[in-house]
Amino acid sequence: MRQINMDRRHRIFSLAKSLEEIANARHSLLLQLEDLATREKVVQAEHNILHNLEATTSNVADEIMAMIFGMGMTISHEENPLSPWPFGEVVSLVSHRWRSIALDTPSLWTFIKYTLRPLRGCAAYLSRSRLAPVDIYIAHREVNYSLLQSINEHFGRCRSFCVFTSTKEDVQRILECVSCHTVPLLRKLSMGSYHPNLKFPAQLFPLGAPNLKIVQLMGLNFETIPQAFCLPAFEAVTHLRLSHVNINNVESYISFRVVLEALQHLSHLELHLQTIPELPPQLPIVLPALKFLRVDFTCRMNLNYINKYIHSSSLISLSLSGWIKGENALDESNLVKSHFPSLRHLFLTGRVSAALPQFDSLAKTYQGIERMTCRAHFDRIGDDIEDILAAILGNPAGEDEEDASRLPWPKMHAIAVEDMRKPVDASALRSIILKLRGTGSSIHTLLLPQVCVADGDVEALRDIIKIEYCGNEWPKPFSFFF
Repeated sequence: MRQINMDRRHRIFSLAKSLEEIANARHSLLLQLEDLATREKVVQAEHNILHNLEATTSNVADEIMAMIFGMGMTISHEENPLSPWPFGEVVSLVSHRWRSIALDTPSLWTFIKYTLRPLRGCAAYLSRSRLAPVDIYIAHREVNYSLLQSINEHFGRCRSFCVFTSTKEDVQRILECVSCHTVPLLRKLSMGSYHPNLKFPAQLFPLGAPNLKIVQLMGLNFETIPQAFCLPAFEAVTHLRLSHVNINNVESYISFRVVLEALQHLSHLELHLQTIPELPPQLPIVLPALKFLRVDFTCRMNLNYINKYIHSSSLISLSLSGWIKGENALDESNLVKSHFPSLRHLFLTGRVSAALPQFDSLAKTYQGIERMTCRAHFDRIGDDIEDILAAILGNPAGEDEEDASRLPWPKMHAIAVEDMRKPVDASALRSIILKLRGTGSSIHTLLLPQVCVADGDVEALRDIIKIEYCGNEWPKPFSFFF
């Protein structure tokens, strides 16, 4: 017969009683926590109200706060239009009052990004923007019926329209969706894809686009006679960027010329040239209003092509990019003098060190230059201000004194270097400047990045040359785009 262990039974009874007491205590604590949570909500609500009343903006009228938010939105958009933290969303998280004001301020919700965010987020922005002009940005997302319907409903109040898709077919679908709209407010337009081959399916904006000033097109197909479809809409365009330009034959050159010459108000043109074959003599492209021209070339022929065929009596600034080390962008045996009689400011960007050996050829092609700006790459050797001045000074072995004393661009008075982060060799720079002075150079001003201007060694050069701060000198009307 099993013997009963009374001590163990008493212990089990004692433990069961302890567990019951613990359960009761836990239940009591949960009730206390619920009570504390309820009290916390009440206290927090009163605290928030009093805190908002004590805030420095508490006495500022809602209308003034809305104006402040609007200015903040403008500044934020100018600094980084694609910020992952939209200004309207940020201020609406500060307090209930700020959120109420933000949701009632349409200008905070006018930048619509159709990117990776759900479509309902874009719909919320469109709803909050009410009837205000909107900037629509589409990138890296599937173009489906819902997206096209959303765009179609609001495109009439679109102020800027920027599209970059994965396929050229998606670009064409969007073009078909928007081309028939009336666009009284549209000011900026950009279309492109990873595989650019842009064709207009029909006449773009048949009722005109009176305020369309800035246009960027990637891979516009000039063999499809685009002038018949885009020119009526582009009559007011003043700033144009054409990238992935391929001129494959005489017909596409003629289309290219007709499109550009039809833009009577065009003052700023940027070209990224890819393919241009040898062509029989053609009529030049005459652009009387053009003041700024930027050319990104891929081979020597493209730069000669620009010098030969683009004529502009009012061009004052030219930017050249596409330099390749060891390859001359200009054929020195067959130099083509440019047709830019008013050109005074030359920009060299990209691999500037590859352009330095061609300064003499550049000076013969672009005469009358008074100011040169180089956008140097801080991680590349040979893009320093000392190297640029040394290239202007020149002194190749074997030249006689008369040739050695001849400098390119005798009217040049200022040289600027952007984006240079390496320390300046002040002693070497002083030596080169003094040599330039000895040859009769008219260069009297150097413009350097702020980090260089603040350097004590550079300050010591002010006794022989004027030193100024250099910012970004080239206009950036396409900064909203990709």
